[in-house]
Amino acid sequence: MSEAHEEELERGLWTAIRTLSDRAAIQRERAVKFHEKKNIEQANVAQEIANQAEHDAQMLREIIERL
Repeated sequence: MSEAHEEELERGLWTAIRTLSDRAAIQRERAVKFHEKKNIEQANVAQEIANQAEHDAQMLREIIERL
């Protein structure tokens, strides 16, 4: 892979990481609001989405480290 392609790939991965991090933050906020409204099922779903987004972002960080 050329250096230019590698840099473009890394930029794309960082964009994906930021998007996933934003998604996690939004879902955690939703989880808090659902808990406040005693909607535990929806809070758990939002928390799970946040956890998955953070996990995916971490996997992408690990890929970047290998580039």
